[in-house]
Formats: sequence, structure tokens, C-alpha cells
Amino acid sequence: MSKQLVSFAGEHYVASRIALLGYIPFMTSSISTQYPASDITVLNFTNGKKVDVQVKTMSYQRKVSWYVPENVEDINAIFVFNKISEDKKSITSYIVKSGFVAEESKKQRDDYITRHPNVNERQPRMISEDSLRDFAEKWELFKEILGHSEIGTS
Repeated sequence: MSKQLVSFAGEHYVASRIALLGYIPFMTSSISTQYPASDITVLNFTNGKKVDVQVKTMSYQRKVSWYVPENVEDINAIFVFNKISEDKKSITSYIVKSGFVAEESKKQRDDYITRHPNVNERQPRMISEDSLRDFAEKWELFKEILGHSEIGTS
């Protein structure tokens, strides 16, 4: 699959899961210059709360790490890291707050530079699937942040 199709599939998958929770997902990736820290903005019409979502999707690989924005400390969002199965029939999602992503991606980059002292120190920020295991399918994070919704099945 092309990188664009993988991204498109991941964002729409996350939007559909959010809608099934009873929230309204607004796709912002097509107007990303106005919403640079968000692929989806999620609204709870019941109480007016909203949250931005960054979606990172990878097609199947045995060992997965996702690139993270360099300015992740400045982003207040939920990150959803998706891994598409080898047969393209399922997606595993890791749902986590941006604060954890900022801390963990910095730690992983620092550890990598320490283990490889001759590497250029301007390494991109990444986060590994192994470090996200505790966040697999934690869709309830949306309810924690947005509260109960009277729309849909929440």
C-alpha cells in the first residue's frame, strides 16, 4: 500500500471508532495548515468538550516504530498509533496522551544516541511499539477526557 493510502486508512479507521463511542470526529488533515497538530478534532456535543487527535499508521512490519513530531512537547492531543496487520484485515491501535509520547520519544532518542556515539545527534523522534503495549486498544481514554456522551452508544 502507498504511504498515502496507509495514512488515509488509519485516519478514517480512528474517526469511525470515535464515532462509535458517541463523539463527533471532524477530519482536519485535509486542512492541516489551520490545524497542524491535529488529524481529527473530536467534539462531545453533550458537554462541549473537544480534543485533538494525531494519527500515525504503519503497514505491517515485525518491529514497528512511528515518527513523532519534533515539537511534540507543544502538542496537547491524543495520539493513536495504528499497525495494520499483514493480511490487511485488522488494525491494532495504541491510544495515548501526548505527554507520554513526548517523554518516551525523547528518552528513546537519547538512549539511541548513547548506544551509537558516532551517529548524528539530530536523530528524528520515534516511539516503539514495545513502549506502547500498555495502551493497546485503550479507546476509553476518549471518555476519560471528553466525558459521557448522550449521542450514539456511549
